[in-house]
Amino acid sequence: MVSPGEIVTVFGTGLGPASPLQTAIDPTTGKVATTLGNVQVLFNGYPAPLTYVSASQINCVVPYELAQLTQPYVEVKYMASRPTRIC
Repeated sequence: MVSPGEIVTVFGTGLGPASPLQTAIDPTTGKVATTLGNVQVLFNGYPAPLTYVSASQINCVVPYELAQLTQPYVEVKYMASRPTRIC
């Protein structure tokens, strides 16, 4: 179970770039970027703000849009690949 606004960590292999990247601000929105190093994490299709990405770990913030959902799922996209559902 996850809560909106919670910071979560996803562990695995081939999740993102070999060289780790940290938080970036999206210049168009002024908010934490939801794509970093060609990585995107989606909770029920809502993009999560990313604070760290690497080949084996992703840290992100659960989107607030999940507040009304009872059974969320998570997908990871890397290099615009087809999303991999992880739960």
